[in-house]
Amino acid sequence: MATAAVLIGAPIPPAAAAEAPTIAPSTLDAQRDDIITVDASGCEGTPKILVDVDLFEPSEGELRSPPPTGPGSASMSYTLSGGDVAFTTVCPSGARSATAIVDVETPILGFDPWRGPEAPDYQLHASIGTDCPEPTAAVQYRVGDWIQVVRAPTDERGDFRAPAPAVGPDQLLYVRAWCTGVNYIPVVHWTGAGPPPTPAERVLEVDAGRGAPGSTLVGRYPCYEPPVTSAHDVEGDVPVEVTWIASPPRYEVRATARQDDLTLTVRCGRAEESIRYDVERPTMAVARAGDGAIVSGTDCPVGSEVSVAFASDGGTSAATATIDLWGDWSVDVPDAQLDGPTTVTARCGAVGYGPVVLVADAAAPLGPTTPATPEPAVPISGSAGYTG
Repeated sequence: MATAAVLIGAPIPPAAAAEAPTIAPSTLDAQRDDIITVDASGCEGTPKILVDVDLFEPSEGELRSPPPTGPGSASMSYTLSGGDVAFTTVCPSGARSATAIVDVETPILGFDPWRGPEAPDYQLHASIGTDCPEPTAAVQYRVGDWIQVVRAPTDERGDFRAPAPAVGPDQLLYVRAWCTGVNYIPVVHWTGAGPPPTPAERVLEVDAGRGAPGSTLVGRYPCYEPPVTSAHDVEGDVPVEVTWIASPPRYEVRATARQDDLTLTVRCGRAEESIRYDVERPTMAVARAGDGAIVSGTDCPVGSEVSVAFASDGGTSAATATIDLWGDWSVDVPDAQLDGPTTVTARCGAVGYGPVVLVADAAAPLGPTTPATPEPAVPISGSAGYTG
């Protein structure tokens, strides 16, 4: 990903106006564990380099003294260990260069800042994440059964910031985030002034948020005691396998998806966490609803709009539908098509649905449909408890 330097810059003191400090990392786009070179120059004396590796919370960074490479210049090697890193040249006079941020491709979810300065001391101001490959990220906030999902735009480095909802004191605020192909390790914020409940809240970490029928959801849950687990889909309960892993100490939880989305719940002491595992199986059906009828489908590719076509002896009509976080959608059957028989088809990106036939006295879905091409739907995981 090509990245331009992010200039944060500070004014140069008048006494140092003759200086023109610069900072030049060998790359602005890197991977974790890469070793880069950072050159500082443009000072009257030997410059230092300010390194800020904690961009989640305002900090002063670490001022380093690399060896000089010439008059007014210095250079150092730096090993990238995780998130983005900011570098700034600092001259002996106090003059500073603009700041260059090296974009390290490591998806991280955290808080910004840890406690909002203009809010009560227990209030979370916002959450931020890094390296989302999409224009927007989906961020879910949850307290108990209450859930709010925020769509957060990403910048040129794939970073995003999602304002947090107002939450009362002494609450555990769960934060999750999703982008296509990326499942961030969830985080939790305690809104109390004192320590959180004991045992401390532990959030489920999963290998993936979606898969094909027959794939396995694998979660790791560092409980202090064997967790209580359950899993279900629309057909009923799903077996769960729990295994103790000694190093690092954790319980590994496995559940195998059948034909529909799977919800796994893990409880340890007072802490409980659920996740929906999105099974990739595009289907469409028509069902009566009162005096009308509804067409519903699953697993449309994210970012697409659904086009639905209705055809009967009385003519044809069309409708569009938007998808939810999981690629699911629904649309009302037009009144003119309710008497049937009406053939319903739909298309969403590379996925084709139907035909499904609506007859006068009942809906007759023809079963699961096959995508028009092998390209799978890519829905975003979402709130707990979904059984559709």
